[in-house]
Amino acid sequence: MNEQKRYFWDAIQTLSQAGLLPHVVLIGSWAEYIYEVTGYFNGFQANLRTRDADFLVKNIRKPKQKVDLYKYFSEKGFEPQIDYISGVTKFAKGGAIEVEFIVSEMGRGQTDSYDVKPFGIRAEGLRHMGIILSNIIELKYEL
Repeated sequence: MNEQKRYFWDAIQTLSQAGLLPHVVLIGSWAEYIYEVTGYFNGFQANLRTRDADFLVKNIRKPKQKVDLYKYFSEKGFEPQIDYISGVTKFAKGGAIEVEFIVSEMGRGQTDSYDVKPFGIRAEGLRHMGIILSNIIELKYEL
């Protein structure tokens, strides 16, 4: 397993330990990697994997208790990064991966990033995420 994949699994483990894995959905190119390693689609081979692992936050008000995501990711060697233009929070490791959080754009939308108080971060809003949230595939996988 290469370094980038190990760091991806570190991110998954971090979200699990923080109790946040049930509150996010992996989206983007890393979802293809999961389809491949779990064998969900018979014979599927991921053909693209970017540096950023995107997680869609299901509900920006859950869980009810706040989680110190900075602490959890720091313990796994991830460095927090804040985009000073958008305010979006990312967690990077070894120049190989960046963990990013996305939320479903609400109403008219807004130009600022969204405050995800339970996670203690700010996340980018994107439209049409309801389609993903209505079609979640839950897969179990153990290393």
